Amino acid sequence: MLFMCTLVYISFLLIDFIPILKSKNLKNIILYSVIILTAYTFTFLKDIGVKIPSIANFLKEITLFIVNSLFKGAGTA
Repeated sequence: MLFMCTLVYISFLLIDFIPILKSKNLKNIILYSVIILTAYTFTFLKDIGVKIPSIANFLKEITLFIVNSLFKGAGTA
């Protein structure tokens, strides 16, 4: 499976990244590189069996904290 994913990422690089390199726009090059490297790293870790914790619980706690602190005094007269 890792071989197939690597082929997909190589095809992304050939199709998308080469034109970005030719445009010589440094911001786009850096952004695309970071996104592709992060995605490939997560794919590689999942394929070798590393358990990656879900970010959903963290986002839920942050959202509840913000909502509770905004509406803490609501409804009191």
